[in-house]
Amino acid sequence: MQVLKDEIRDSIYQSALKEFRKKGYEKTSMRAIAQNAGIAVGNMYRYFKNKEDLFCAVISPAYNKLVNFITMLEIPENTNREILNMYLKEQVSKFVKIYLENKNELMIIIDGSKGTKYEYAIQEIIKLVENIVYKMVIISNNEGDMILNDEVFPHILSTTVIEGVILILKNYEEKEKVNSMVEKFISIIFKDFHERI
Repeated sequence: MQVLKDEIRDSIYQSALKEFRKKGYEKTSMRAIAQNAGIAVGNMYRYFKNKEDLFCAVISPAYNKLVNFITMLEIPENTNREILNMYLKEQVSKFVKIYLENKNELMIIIDGSKGTKYEYAIQEIIKLVENIVYKMVIISNNEGDMILNDEVFPHILSTTVIEGVILILKNYEEKEKVNSMVEKFISIIFKDFHERI
């Protein structure tokens, strides 16, 4: 029996990452991954059950980091504007760090996950952000404003945030530029949020 080797697993992983990034899940073949990894197709199945298993091995860690980050966000209550704005800036920096460390994997989720359990990952992320926005609206809504009591408002705002950030991530490469653009975009949406709504 052949011993599984970390170098071969890593070679398969790197090849899969490139192929999934270039072609997406549906158009990527195990044969192409094996060829680019320099191994026989049959040998790949010693490491991964099938293409879906390999895709999950590539994508899951990055997706879980992002989901955990969003889930752990706590909007500070009863804080002044400066503290909240500093908090938002700090969270943007943390998000950009996660993105840059997992750029290919996250871009595969965005553009190449059709046909997988991650096909609706963006909608799931929007829902997580929606929960945060909803809490922000509740904290800010002292006057019973009708638009803020509407369940659709947090969804609209969350979708705008995620789609805007995705556009930034697709159009900018350098760390400083990505950080600056995401920070500016989030600032436009959320800076002084409590006062504006």
